[in-house]
Amino acid sequence: MSKKISLWILICAVLFTALITFQITKTLTEKSDKKELYDTVKENTAGDSEAVKKVKEVEKIVDSYYYYDVDKDHTSDVLPWAYISSLGNQFSRYMTAEEYEEHTSEANAEMHGIGITVVVTDDGSALEVMTVSEGAPADKAGIEIGDLIYKVGDKEVSELGYEAAVSALRGKSGTDAVFSVLREKDGEQTSLDFSVTREDISTVSVTLNILDSGVAVMRISKFDLKTPEQFDGAIEKIKAAGIDKIVFDLRNNPGGQLESITKILDELLPEGPIIRTVDRDGNEERIDSDENELGFSYAIVVNSDTASAAELFTSAMRDYDKAKIFGETTYGKGSMQITVPLSDGSAVIITHKLYSPPFSENYDGVGIVPDVEIGIDEEYSRISIYRLTLEQDAPLRAAVGSLLG
Repeated sequence: MSKKISLWILICAVLFTALITFQITKTLTEKSDKKELYDTVKENTAGDSEAVKKVKEVEKIVDSYYYYDVDKDHTSDVLPWAYISSLGNQFSRYMTAEEYEEHTSEANAEMHGIGITVVVTDDGSALEVMTVSEGAPADKAGIEIGDLIYKVGDKEVSELGYEAAVSALRGKSGTDAVFSVLREKDGEQTSLDFSVTREDISTVSVTLNILDSGVAVMRISKFDLKTPEQFDGAIEKIKAAGIDKIVFDLRNNPGGQLESITKILDELLPEGPIIRTVDRDGNEERIDSDENELGFSYAIVVNSDTASAAELFTSAMRDYDKAKIFGETTYGKGSMQITVPLSDGSAVIITHKLYSPPFSENYDGVGIVPDVEIGIDEEYSRISIYRLTLEQDAPLRAAVGSLLG
């Protein structure tokens, strides 16, 4: 089972280790019969960095003197986690073997679960269902968009926290997810209990709504490796409906895979650059689009949680004068990460490049300012954007209106 440690616990652990190291070192230097221990440590750390030397020293001391049993598996996860955390980069992190397996499944859009996507409510008391995959276990069980999952198993979501609650909903195929939801109907909330058997599912990252006005609204929730296929499917439906106007809703899209975003932008952009990258040595690379493009009319809706690849999508479309942008200033993540597996099945994600849009500047830490800054009206601000009607959703309504002239 994955063990997560809060920053406070880490700080305490580091301080405690520093104190113990000082005390034991002081004792050892006063007793010549312990010199052998230090000679051994010195031999085993020759050529190592100072950080590795120190860890080996501490480990040798613990192995030699610590009274209690040591959970080596736990320690092997804590140490690299602490090292990566010490870098101070929010996008670099260590993953246990279990976390890396889950991360890989998410990137490949292959999950074990019940087929829903959720967001946490403002007060942290529940997970609001924002999509239900057609034919998935949740769909067959009667879960609806807007349901509020407030309990998973026998624990409240407010007690578990977002990540733990989502993790508890996931699990191996054939096992049951047990949870309770609040559902609003006719102004009243009803509590419903569910036990849903998990299955192998493909996550849905693209949803399509064709409006009576003749505008297609395509919501892209992330850019995983299945997103291009789902994007192409949505485009075929749009063509079949005889529509040539699309609003891309990228609100709350955290980004995703480089391969995914470049494939999609290649279909939307004319011949020219899609993305420019640079590594720490100044080496630059570029990925280009070919001359083929759809040629429709576009608008884009973003918010402060539109990040990374979703920001590249937004800025690239703007650079080619393909879309007008509506909403809020985006998150501001213009860096790229590489995932490196370790020998025991764990992995590290490390920031290794900065990237820039086709022609404009890197927006890391700054974000993208929309052409039309517009937010949700105050009276509707507490309603999830996934439940807003077009009349209630001012940014989306403005984007649709821009395509209708």
